[in-house]
Amino acid sequence: MNSYSFDNFNNEEKKPIGNPWPLLTGGINNSFTYKKFYASLLITFATGQEFADGYTKQLNASFGNNKINPSTHMLDAWNSPGDDATVSRLTTNNVVWPWSDEFLYKTDYMRFRDVTLGYRTKLGNSFIKGLNVYVKLVNFFTITKAPVFFWDPEFTGVVQSRSSNNVGAGSAFKQSPQAKTILFGVSIDL
Repeated sequence: MNSYSFDNFNNEEKKPIGNPWPLLTGGINNSFTYKKFYASLLITFATGQEFADGYTKQLNASFGNNKINPSTHMLDAWNSPGDDATVSRLTTNNVVWPWSDEFLYKTDYMRFRDVTLGYRTKLGNSFIKGLNVYVKLVNFFTITKAPVFFWDPEFTGVVQSRSSNNVGAGSAFKQSPQAKTILFGVSIDL
């Protein structure tokens, strides 16, 4: 086993880390009816992918990058070979160790993408023949072990950015989450 310090890293010792591509993706779609009530459900999931968070990397950069008040978790920084640390080496230089796994996170998720609950009835009125009242939740609930500061574990940087490509996949900077939507609706059959 080789022993490395940040002073002797070179390009030959670099290796790819992480995997932006899910090993398994899927979904479940179902609908239910009971008398005049109805419901539909769409659940999607993905597992096996990892995400390198560029925003958190910049936010938590040590004393370089004009950071004069880093967060307290920086106290667990690497100092010398053999240290068991969660943060890479601190420096006053404007240096960020861009290819470490410090900000690499598993982003497996299960998302309730579409949940609809409704009530449909026929009316005896000659003008209004039927009424449908419903509520629809879109991207409303997600189960994931990704860190809380992740806005959206489904964001991969693969198709969401003009500059994304196979090299940049699995990383992003200040990504926007998918919208959570609640729709209330009434439709009238005339």
